Amino acid sequence: MGQRRATKGCRTLLETAAAFTLIVLLALLLEPLSARLHLPLSAPLVALGFLGSELLVGFGIDTGLRWYTFSDLVLLVFLPALVFEEAFNLEARSLLGSLGVVLYLAVPLFLLASLATGGLLFLGIGHPAGFPLAAAILTGMLLSATDPGAVSAVLRKRALPSRLRVVIEGESLFNDAGAIVLFGILLGLATHTAGPVNPAAAAGDFLWIFLGGIFLGGLIGTSGALLLHLLRRPLAAAVLSVAVAVFSMYLGERVFKVSGVMAILAAGLIMGATSRRLEISTFPNQLWEFIEFIAHALIFVLAGVTITWRMFETHWLAMLISILVVPLVRFVLLFGLLTPLHWIGWQASFRPRETAFLALGGMQGAATLALALSLPLQLDSWFTVQSIAYGVTLFAIFVQAPLVEPLMNRLLRPGKPHNDPT
Repeated sequence: MGQRRATKGCRTLLETAAAFTLIVLLALLLEPLSARLHLPLSAPLVALGFLGSELLVGFGIDTGLRWYTFSDLVLLVFLPALVFEEAFNLEARSLLGSLGVVLYLAVPLFLLASLATGGLLFLGIGHPAGFPLAAAILTGMLLSATDPGAVSAVLRKRALPSRLRVVIEGESLFNDAGAIVLFGILLGLATHTAGPVNPAAAAGDFLWIFLGGIFLGGLIGTSGALLLHLLRRPLAAAVLSVAVAVFSMYLGERVFKVSGVMAILAAGLIMGATSRRLEISTFPNQLWEFIEFIAHALIFVLAGVTITWRMFETHWLAMLISILVVPLVRFVLLFGLLTPLHWIGWQASFRPRETAFLALGGMQGAATLALALSLPLQLDSWFTVQSIAYGVTLFAIFVQAPLVEPLMNRLLRPGKPHNDPT
């Protein structure tokens, strides 16, 4: 009996591994198609997941895949892998040169956008019983997490404002990490039923989780960097980077009860900077690009598999309101926060055209979908929140992303950008 159970378990594991490998292979084959259609790779991946799922259902085959069956995998493995890759491959020196404006955007802009978007959605949908304020703010936070993929690819290809690319990637990195931390806290508030919430205790928990994660990641990243100084081999750099990422997440989430994602962010920045400073090789960077490719592909295909027609039938109005509100809030806040800095001549400021491009480039992507896939069934309005997140992300990858390059050609000119130190 035990042997039969073990054989069945091995068969299931092999089938899962084969399915995931097939997804990654199809993602690789879809890259040329997405480039020809001027779409991000995420677009055909979502379409692949949705159409494949609908085809199987049409033949009466139930895949058994439900979004809640792999929510932990997405939240604890795929999403941290994306954060570590972003941190590891982000140029720390360039980031330090623009750290002021990156944090200015990643903290006040993200928090204000989350509150403003959530508040407008709450008023626009106007259904407090089915979509309470806490769920609306949670939705606003999900929709304020940005994905720099489409914008960064175009900026690299056209060799246009390097500082602008660093700011876009840095803002995305920090607000995605912040979104993951706040996700857990807001989720707790949205599902809280045991009396009133203590705001002081909630704020204290947030500071401990957030700052504790950064401190822990700094310690683990520094330890990994010291070992890298001793070993100085490409394979050692790759193995150490993976070990640092895994232990940052594990020790943060399971042992010290702080943010594993903030630990991963801090450790990734340190390991990436050390690897580049020692000029060991590009192998660790390529390894993490490969891991990012796998995580990215699986998140979008799994999201496509879990999209249902009922989302559009029952929540089309909420999706439409969100599609209008999200870019409006970003435009207003970005110009409101950055224009005064340009007027006073702050070196970190952007010209109005660059600010407009920053606003257009703040699209939803993997982080929004990953967090939407991680919603628990205990949240009464989970289907509404998930439907809105899916609707806005689909609009971003199928409509906004193809417009990035044409808009860039109109808003930005080749050459040295304003206040670009590089």
